[in-house]
Amino acid sequence: MGEMLKLEDVMTDPHKGWPTFDDLKEVLLDEKLIKKVEGLLQSNRRCLIRGAEGRGKTVLARLIGVNKFKENWKVYFIDIGELREEDIDNICRQVEALGKEKKTLFIIENAHASLDEITPKLIQLANDLQESSFIFTLRKIFPGEESLLIINPFEEYEEKGWYVDLSPDLRMMLGIIRTFISARNILYSLTEEDKSWIKREFGEQKANLRRLRWHLETWSKINGPIHSVHKEEVLKRVLKQFLIREFNTELQKMLIKISAVFQFDVNFHGENFERNILTELTERGIITFLPGNYYRMQHSSDAAYVMEAEAILREEKKPEVLTADILKEYLQKKPVNFLELMGGLFRNKQKFILSQIFKDQETYKAIFGMIKQDDIKAVNSVLGYITWACGKEKGLEFWSQYKKLWGDSPKEQGEKLKEKLTGASLIEVEFLLLFLSRVDANEKDWLATEALDEDVLVKKAKERSFSTIKNLITLLPHEKASRVISKLNPNEVAEKAKAATAQKIMWFLKYCLQAPFSINFVKSFLQILHKDGKLIEKLKDSELSVTLKCLGIIKNIDPEVYKDIKDNISPHWLQISLSSSLSRVANQLYGYRWSVGEPKRFAQSVVNSLASKPLGEPIKRLYSQPETKPLKVLGKLLNSAYLVAFEDDKHAVEMIALQIVDNLNLKMQQRYTIEQLSLLVSNVKRCSEEVYCQLCDRIVSELDMIDYISIPFDRGLAVLIWDIYQCSEEKGQELADGIFKLDFNRLLDNSETKAISRLLWNLLQIDNLRVKNWIENIDNEKWLSKALLSSSRDAFWLLWSLYHADEEKGKAITCSLANEILPTLTALKVEDLPLLGFFIFCDISFDLNVSFPSPYEIAEEFSEKSSLSELAFCIYLLKKKNGKMIKEFLKELGRFLFIRFPTFSVQEIIEKYPFDTTKNLLKETLRGFNLPREPDSTFAEMVSLTKVYLKERGKTKVAFSQLRDFFLENPLDGSIFKSADDSTKWLSIAIECGIYLTE
Repeated sequence: MGEMLKLEDVMTDPHKGWPTFDDLKEVLLDEKLIKKVEGLLQSNRRCLIRGAEGRGKTVLARLIGVNKFKENWKVYFIDIGELREEDIDNICRQVEALGKEKKTLFIIENAHASLDEITPKLIQLANDLQESSFIFTLRKIFPGEESLLIINPFEEYEEKGWYVDLSPDLRMMLGIIRTFISARNILYSLTEEDKSWIKREFGEQKANLRRLRWHLETWSKINGPIHSVHKEEVLKRVLKQFLIREFNTELQKMLIKISAVFQFDVNFHGENFERNILTELTERGIITFLPGNYYRMQHSSDAAYVMEAEAILREEKKPEVLTADILKEYLQKKPVNFLELMGGLFRNKQKFILSQIFKDQETYKAIFGMIKQDDIKAVNSVLGYITWACGKEKGLEFWSQYKKLWGDSPKEQGEKLKEKLTGASLIEVEFLLLFLSRVDANEKDWLATEALDEDVLVKKAKERSFSTIKNLITLLPHEKASRVISKLNPNEVAEKAKAATAQKIMWFLKYCLQAPFSINFVKSFLQILHKDGKLIEKLKDSELSVTLKCLGIIKNIDPEVYKDIKDNISPHWLQISLSSSLSRVANQLYGYRWSVGEPKRFAQSVVNSLASKPLGEPIKRLYSQPETKPLKVLGKLLNSAYLVAFEDDKHAVEMIALQIVDNLNLKMQQRYTIEQLSLLVSNVKRCSEEVYCQLCDRIVSELDMIDYISIPFDRGLAVLIWDIYQCSEEKGQELADGIFKLDFNRLLDNSETKAISRLLWNLLQIDNLRVKNWIENIDNEKWLSKALLSSSRDAFWLLWSLYHADEEKGKAITCSLANEILPTLTALKVEDLPLLGFFIFCDISFDLNVSFPSPYEIAEEFSEKSSLSELAFCIYLLKKKNGKMIKEFLKELGRFLFIRFPTFSVQEIIEKYPFDTTKNLLKETLRGFNLPREPDSTFAEMVSLTKVYLKERGKTKVAFSQLRDFFLENPLDGSIFKSADDSTKWLSIAIECGIYLTE
């Protein structure tokens, strides 16, 4: 086709895709998505719709187009998948001519088909044409794939939020099914069995809606419930629709070949295939002819279904095996779009098929023959794909073979390749360097040194964007990069950088600093960029982490510019922090959780501002991002806010907790796990008992927790059951009743140790007697086997929980475990200590001929994640086996707790301990557990050492850094602080408390 079409032409021709105008009655109108896209068009004129195959990109774009058409807009479609490079200039001229008018919308489909050539030109047009609007649809480049891309043409769209991600969930699928039923006038109501079947067949999110439609079409022709439709029936319908009909064998064979290629959204090149058969398929409306002797089907999902049907029902092979066989035959005919096909396989993560193609000698020979005469783009593409599919060794073999085409000696190869690379674009050169770096860094450096002319690189760089220049600098060896940088004009590069993001500028500055002799260029570049305030504006609009990193780099380049920028940004720190997504804010606050002094006050001001800001929309945005785990983010945010600010600003932390609970979407169960929910509940509980009760009420009223009772047991539910019981004894008891119906023997075999021990611990608090009866018939050997397969920490909790359920059994299994592990114990980790302490408590005698972790290591880990029981048995062990260590351990623990949990109180924790039977044991073990009085104890040591420092040097004052370092080395029998971070924190606290005066 290679042309631009009007909406009315596209929407009236069934061969140009679904839906047409006539199909709209069967289309679910997702008002939220439609509103979001139209909002982006209204505010930015540009919108990107991203999603994998069959996720509804085309449907959504067409619905927007129809809406605009009804409002008297002119709407045009361009399918990049149908364009050749020779078409683009003509298309751009048409867009430029038509795009000068308002109320004009261009829908650019399949933007992923040419990310390096055609798509960037259309994006530039969309930027330049200020009156018209643009929608791009793109197969989303998922994590892992970016690593093979140097340039993402939609980077600006993603950074500024001009995109919509499509990830159809259960709610949308149910809506589509109901719309289909209504449009076809079918008397049917969805059942719970149907919903369960949909979850199993399509997943709860990221469903392929094209495949769902095939299931619905199949179901509409048979009697029975939706869940009774088997995949084989759908595949039979696909066979009947596309292959069986009245087609002869040759037509069927040809359609299978086309399907094998087009299932990856790559057009079939028919030059070396029977023209009469292709013509007949075209005339029958099964395939569409495109200029350049290309053919395509209506949808890649249909082609994939054809391959599945043929492979499973007729060939009795795996679809990927049949596909590999057909594609090998296709590539052996040397089609001109061989690179597009391999790109399609890569984009769809078909590593097996690509590996089979490259491992087949005939096919590899054909591919290598095509790249001999082709340009550098073909070489770097094949190198990238072969390395990804077959590994570095195969990639290096290919590269070595390619080099030999240009001579036998490295010198001759370098000279010939230099000629070849001179004619390549800078982006093609960068791709080759990138892929070579993944195969062999030495080969990359050899190519850069021997085959890349600096003057040619500089000339190419001057014609390209700032991003391309940045990428080049990162890929060249430092000395080569330095020489290229020295030949660039800082004014010109700074001018290009004005269109870049702060993050790109940050990376450019960082890499330039690594190149020797480039400091003069970098200083000039930075001063020019800073002169008109552009850099400050960019930093104000950036994420906090980017701004801080960029400032750190600028400080090393030009301290004066750094100071000026920092002074200008200072009033905007909160704006920078709060403009970030909640996910970024959570990560930023987490980094401040144990900070002191000015950093802590800054973090507290962020918490305070966050508490006064409506969080409803930011929380909704978390749910709209498929790769984000909303409850995990919110739990981390609340935990960090608590650690940073609860002691000084309890109200602010409570307000954040309240807003989170008010705006949680518990109905979107596919977006979180029960474990994430239970962690959020725990974090809410310590922030506010009142809000905690509100959250538990919501869980009880909105979720049917009985549905989550299964084997293997969910460790999140094992925790949550106690919260539910505290909120509603009736609901908690109902949940416990359901759990007690499970076969504990199977539960023990198939569940994580952590889930079992936590479940027992909480059920014991609900119904101690039933727990004992539930587990009484479990053989001791089975408990022992579970403990042996567990970590020391999990084994401790399993035995400690079992001890509360059945003291005699718990001790017996503990004794058996000790007999198994003590003879082979060669080293002690911190997590081993509570278990060994429990061994001693159970009257097990043993000698420890291994060294203990240091008091500092033990204190650090126990201050962060250990419980009262673990602390008690650690103390129990130290008293019996290493009494000399206790004093030092308590000193280090006191320091950690003062910074991390200043309100820590053993007595309060003991009072909340749930089991009277062992509470006295813990009290006895922890008797005399007296932490040093902090911060006074540490201050006294610091002052004493400071006096020593001043006396030895005959001084009356000392620099902060000098005293910090002195503390790391003194006293000689064991330094007061074990890390520079600790020394810095305590000095800062001492200054805050007036122990030290500053000048």
